[in-house]
Amino acid sequence: MGGLLAAQGTLNPDRTRLRCVLLLAVGALVLLAAQASVSHASAQEKVYHLAANAISLDVVTSGALRIEERLTFSFDLGTFSFAYRDIPWQGFDDLVDISVLDGAQVPLNYTLSFAPQTTGDWHIRWTFPLVTAPAIQTFIIRYTVTNALLQPARALNRLDWEAVGTGW
Repeated sequence: MGGLLAAQGTLNPDRTRLRCVLLLAVGALVLLAAQASVSHASAQEKVYHLAANAISLDVVTSGALRIEERLTFSFDLGTFSFAYRDIPWQGFDDLVDISVLDGAQVPLNYTLSFAPQTTGDWHIRWTFPLVTAPAIQTFIIRYTVTNALLQPARALNRLDWEAVGTGW
């Protein structure tokens, strides 16, 4: 017990204060480094735009539309491994016969989801090998929408399809 008292008596208050200041300084540096890391992560944003698109529509006698979209993306900043296309569910029954290809006509993996309660859109999301900007990539999306023709009169069919839309 005497040794403990002797040790307590030898503590220097200035040294303790210095240790606290150093500990606070190290903590502040760690916080600054973490903040810089977050800033660096946000600087790694992805920037892209649609450089070109070409859309063809074929009307089938059954009232379906066969659609091919050639979408050319300009990847301006960041790395990319997927893209998507939202198709509003308006004026047709179903989306079938889907395929997604790269510019060299190589099939790509895709997923399809439908959100009638939230957006009302069909969502086609495809993946491709990692691309680092700057780069230009073309993708071909093919699909058929069923029962796409409206029949406002017995002898009249009408097509109401917005090929490009406002979300581009």
